[in-house]
Amino acid sequence: MLLSSSEKNLPAVYVLTTALGLVQLGYVIPIYHVLLRWGRRYAGYGLLTAACSSLLSNAVIDYHLFGPAMFHFWR
Repeated sequence: MLLSSSEKNLPAVYVLTTALGLVQLGYVIPIYHVLLRWGRRYAGYGLLTAACSSLLSNAVIDYHLFGPAMFHFWR
């Protein structure tokens, strides 16, 4: 929806897609620590695996949709 309205909204789309990853980081790390404290080590590893695969797929899709402009800070 934001992409179809105008190019002026493109920075907002960049911020929103990046914010999704940061929010995920904000809840995955504490849950991981709780699972380790409870002795649920494999559940914690599964949670980290799912978070990493989500991060990777999000980065690939963002790169495909927005091109290298989204990742210009890595140069």
